[in-house]
Amino acid sequence: MSDTIGVGTLVTGHLIQLRSRIGLAAVAVFCAATFDVGARESKDWIVLKNCRLISNPANDGDSFHASAGAREYIFRLYMVDAPETDEMTPRRLVEQAQYFAVPQAIDVGQAAKEFTGQKLSEPFTVFTRMSDAMGHSKLERFYAFVQTKDGDLGEQLVRNGLARNYGFKAVPPGLKNSRIEIEKLQKFEHKAKQEKIGGWGVRSDRANLGCYGAGRSLPEPPFIAIPCYQDCSMEFAQGLIQLAVNPIKDMRIGIWQGFLRHRLCSRR
Repeated sequence: MSDTIGVGTLVTGHLIQLRSRIGLAAVAVFCAATFDVGARESKDWIVLKNCRLISNPANDGDSFHASAGAREYIFRLYMVDAPETDEMTPRRLVEQAQYFAVPQAIDVGQAAKEFTGQKLSEPFTVFTRMSDAMGHSKLERFYAFVQTKDGDLGEQLVRNGLARNYGFKAVPPGLKNSRIEIEKLQKFEHKAKQEKIGGWGVRSDRANLGCYGAGRSLPEPPFIAIPCYQDCSMEFAQGLIQLAVNPIKDMRIGIWQGFLRHRLCSRR
């Protein structure tokens, strides 16, 4: 009888220890999913409150460094795309310039960066599932919805003509499907385009994408159209972007016009 009690007590003790270990493991998994930058993608939304923007040269309109507590993150907004802020990705610049019908998308990208910096100057809330948004930094980047005191940051960018409805999709917190948010963003983009604000407000004489011919005026540097790139090689379009980004300061407008007319119109 005593032996039976001893075995039962031993088994009970092992069960208690096992349950304790399982409980600790469950807490560890939860904490990792919530706070660990290297965690796997979470099925539930992780809410990071009182986030702060971290100044970084790589920040732009739709991607930025931020702190949540003691940790640093890089977040990339879901469902919106702001133009690039440098010439490191010329193919995207060409595509973005074509979409907004602007001479160079970098100008719009810089405006979007400043807008985001202003909106995130006060604490904000991040909703993320730690879904990998890739990127060039050693620090992992995650897709996120960002809520500021004025509302969703992505929606504000699109409504102000500084981003387009484009990119990785997700069902926002509180909604049943992503289509609701897509339609909302499309309406905001349409309004911004109608009102000619942000990237949609570039003067028409600086956004002519046609090939220049005799008798037609050219914008002065550093503004430059990106004409005929549908028919030109990608290398040629990239060359135009490089000229737009780094124009020669002392180049006279007559030389500028002659160069472009020769290089552009001869490719029609």
